Amino acid sequence: MKQTSNFQLNQWEKTDRIQMEDFNADNLKTDTALAAERTARQTADQTEARDRQNADRAEQAAREAADAALKTQVDALTPKAGLQFLRTVTLQTSGSSVYLDLGEIDWNQWKAVHLSLDVYLADTYNVGVEVGGANCGYLYSNDTPPGKEGQRNLIHIMLYPLYDSRNAVCLIYMSPGNSGIADSTSSFQGLRSVHLHNSNTTVLAGTTCDIWGEK
Repeated sequence: MKQTSNFQLNQWEKTDRIQMEDFNADNLKTDTALAAERTARQTADQTEARDRQNADRAEQAAREAADAALKTQVDALTPKAGLQFLRTVTLQTSGSSVYLDLGEIDWNQWKAVHLSLDVYLADTYNVGVEVGGANCGYLYSNDTPPGKEGQRNLIHIMLYPLYDSRNAVCLIYMSPGNSGIADSTSSFQGLRSVHLHNSNTTVLAGTTCDIWGEK
């Protein structure tokens, strides 16, 4: 009996004897081939779907990374105008001669740095203020305990590094009834603290200094 070239299915001629086994064998071959084809198609579809999903995830991750990189570049190029609050320094221990730690200010990043001092003394005195060797003299302070209601005598000091820590310390100071200009031969590179003092009284813990940077 003749058979097909691909799956060897029976090809009867008029003279061939037809038997049930031949039909069953052909049906089994056909069923097996169709099942294999279906399985192959399902596997291919699953693989394609998985690959498409992975590609979509990779594209999404790449897009998010590109957006983040672009935001970083934009932030770096965008000028930040006006004042930016840096931190508040609070005096922890009372004394007649104390230092408020300004911390690590990058003077190269700022046109000006503003200090807002809320100084409390144990008695009615003014407070001596020195910043980086620049002497501001004796300025108004507060003689009420920290946190109590009453008029606040704030001391405002404007430092001008002008984007270069190598510059000598120069500043403008203002307090009620007293203001002026002070400078020093010391550079901003070594400026780490504000010195408050009065040998006749005590600078109280709770005294604060708000620090602002100006571009």
